[in-house]
Amino acid sequence: PAGYPTLIFLTAKLTGLSVFWASKFLNIILIGVILGIFRTLFKHNTYVYGLILLFSAYIEIFSHTWSETLFITALMWFATSIYLFIKDPARITLLYFSIMAASLLLFMSRYIGAFSFGLIGLTGLYYGLVKKDRIKAMVLIGIAIVNIGIMALYLYHNYIETGFPTGITRIASQETNLQLFYILLKAIIAETLIPIQDMSTKAIMVFFVQFPIFGFLLWKYRKNILRTNNSTNQQSITLSFVFGTIGLVYLFFIILMRWVQQFDVYGYRLLAPGSFLIFVGIIFFIQQRGTKQFFNAFKGLLLLFCIL
Repeated sequence: PAGYPTLIFLTAKLTGLSVFWASKFLNIILIGVILGIFRTLFKHNTYVYGLILLFSAYIEIFSHTWSETLFITALMWFATSIYLFIKDPARITLLYFSIMAASLLLFMSRYIGAFSFGLIGLTGLYYGLVKKDRIKAMVLIGIAIVNIGIMALYLYHNYIETGFPTGITRIASQETNLQLFYILLKAIIAETLIPIQDMSTKAIMVFFVQFPIFGFLLWKYRKNILRTNNSTNQQSITLSFVFGTIGLVYLFFIILMRWVQQFDVYGYRLLAPGSFLIFVGIIFFIQQRGTKQFFNAFKGLLLLFCIL
């Protein structure tokens, strides 16, 4: 899709940098955008969520000229827009525009971003059938329909130019179901490791260090992990649910697509965007619902493994 190359082109033209350095400068800007979103959502705890960018997978992704950099940024923008819309839509018109633009940017950075159109439509159905808010339902479903129309025109243009909707021929997956499951299982395990992004002998060593340490943390604070006498509002549940759901839906569709079509093998490049949202949701849930002692200990371990 044209989104990431176009932004590199514009950055090169505006700064006078070469295409190579423009791509690096653009990645720095995208990291800044993500940190800006974190600042808006999490205030003084922004640095905790910024540690996610020091996970090995994201260091690797943002060091390359890969469209995943723009896709992760757009995914954060989209999830934040949906969350703010559900939580307290003070500027409803601006949020409609934000949801529409973020979902289009997702599609224009990677074709899998079209999954966001369905999420917008489902959110519209939720407001129509559950919340009984016809105006919000009609607008959200309208946004989904318009975005689908734009996608159809874009893919049709690809077909006219190349003979294929996505610009190249797509072949069926060559691996057996068992092979795909094994590769996927290794990729999921690697995705949970902070200091390393691929399964290897080092990854196995990290696995048997990282998880026992986090397990010890849970055991040590087992009696006061969650605040039991606290009238917690629904903010942590809503944000964690929205980010976690969008992350899981992305993972479902990217896993399904790779299961039936041949392209990049399961690994951090495919899984990291969805995992990014899930990590945000988990950290926020721990911050809001966990005790102060547990959250401080959790932050310390997170920092330790990020430094590693």
